[in-house]
Amino acid sequence: MSRRESERGGGPLTGGGGGGGGLLGSLVGGVLGKAVQGAFSAIAEQSREAGFLADSALDAANADSSVREEFGGALERASGSGLGSMAQSSSTVVVNGRARKSTSVSFPVMGPRGGGFLEATSTSDGKGGTGDEVVVRVRSQRGRMIVVNGGGGRGSGGSGGSGGRGGSSGDVIDVDFREV
Repeated sequence: MSRRESERGGGPLTGGGGGGGGLLGSLVGGVLGKAVQGAFSAIAEQSREAGFLADSALDAANADSSVREEFGGALERASGSGLGSMAQSSSTVVVNGRARKSTSVSFPVMGPRGGGFLEATSTSDGKGGTGDEVVVRVRSQRGRMIVVNGGGGRGSGGSGGSGGRGGSSGDVIDVDFREV
């Protein structure tokens, strides 16, 4: 290493002067840049999925007669109502090589007769929709919890009026046949 490189604080690996460059700086910068870019891409994708889930859940809630009866008509997002803002979460769990992805949203809603909260959860087995399940629930300010009929794929049925899922004659059981 020359006297000049020594005075600047390094050689060809560290890039010398306080600016970081050189081979090591470029390598670390490139790896960190790709990691940050990947994280931002994942966050953007999760945000798109949560937005789609929120829109679909609101449509399903507005199509449900129990929700329209409880709130006196169609629901709208109540972003400026003082009830809060949208919360979202997304996770992927891999067990024995099988991935299961879950996305949840919760946001305030307002209808002609008052407000409440809409909660929706979408769970996918990662096989292109064969195992998707969407559950949509609406809680009114009066405390009534309504499980929305037609909230999505398998498992979303239920008796929309009481929020229960057991034993009524209107329950639907979905069966998937898969070749092994």
